[in-house]
Amino acid sequence: MRFFLIFLLITTACAPYKKEASECLLRPLSERETVALEHPLYTFIPRHSGQIYFFDIGHWTTWALLGDDDSGLFGESLRMGYHTDEPISARLALSWHVRNPWHNLFFYVIGQAYMDNNEITLLGVSKEHSELCTYREKGKAYSKNSHFFLGFHGYKPFFSLRLNYAGKYQSDFYLGWRERGNFGFKFIPITTYN
Repeated sequence: MRFFLIFLLITTACAPYKKEASECLLRPLSERETVALEHPLYTFIPRHSGQIYFFDIGHWTTWALLGDDDSGLFGESLRMGYHTDEPISARLALSWHVRNPWHNLFFYVIGQAYMDNNEITLLGVSKEHSELCTYREKGKAYSKNSHFFLGFHGYKPFFSLRLNYAGKYQSDFYLGWRERGNFGFKFIPITTYN
């Protein structure tokens, strides 16, 4: 298995792309994005799915496991300015991947990201309201306050539990397909919030 993965990564760097990344993004690129596209990581991890031929299994694999269609390998196309003072490097790509792991896999391969997904609430309890066996045509985030949610988004399971306590602490857990359609997992045992 290890040999296969190494072989896959090496051979994908040799296969040509169908299109350049700038052709797929359909918008003017910032200076930071232009610099990022010149990084060697983009030779074997495609910036965008539109670059890959349908038969190119190697590039599809690296795109799904390591890529980020929305923000780029370095978070370079984020408008919120993630690490804009840090130079484009493999270290920055690794820190972005740790912050946002398997983005394309969770959003596009097993998820239906950025689509309107229906919501079936089996049980939902929060300070604002409670629900039992309800249906909505469009899912929504349940509550910013303490809550328990068990249901489905787009007919796929989702469980969420958030506890706010002592005025400034919060525990947060969710697992499953979120209201936006992407698969997600979060576990933060305790943190402060405003």
